[in-house]
Amino acid sequence: MKKIVHIESGKYFQDGSNTTNRILDVLQEKLPKVILIDEIDKMGKSFQNQLLNFMESGRVKVVQQKKSYDFTINGAKIFVFPYR
Repeated sequence: MKKIVHIESGKYFQDGSNTTNRILDVLQEKLPKVILIDEIDKMGKSFQNQLLNFMESGRVKVVQQKKSYDFTINGAKIFVFPYR
């Protein structure tokens, strides 16, 4: 199983089949400007909807597994790899 990988300062990779609160923790902490997501088709629908909202606004505001997230990443570029 792939894990979340912080590639280098300002860049971030996420395997869509491994979506947990960890992705939100890393995004909130690192505020990367480049976000790469692979296997988006394996993400749950609710996570896909959250991602779409984030892509439109740059803001994450969600309560997930009893943890509250509310942050903005201005100017982030998100690259989603196609379905396989």
